[in-house]
Amino acid sequence: MLDAIVKAEEVQVNEIELTEYLIRTSQRYGMPPEQFAKQLQDAGQISQLVAEVSRTKALAGVLGRVNVVDKSGKKVDLEALRPQTPPATPIDSEE
Repeated sequence: MLDAIVKAEEVQVNEIELTEYLIRTSQRYGMPPEQFAKQLQDAGQISQLVAEVSRTKALAGVLGRVNVVDKSGKKVDLEALRPQTPPATPIDSEE
């Protein structure tokens, strides 16, 4: 279904999105991003990574246009469900 949405809406993936996804995914596998990217490339899996990012973008687009409600009919705030990233802590450098 998501592939049909990707095609119908002509979802495109840019290099930044692909890189961010690769970094997040490599962290889940406990691997450095460079090593993870090389393994994907060696296995011929880069196109699958692009397809996964496209599906994720398509899903985000669909969810952005729909109203999700709970059992009682109350609207669910999808933004509240998004993982929160803590603010970056500045690194003190000794001079």
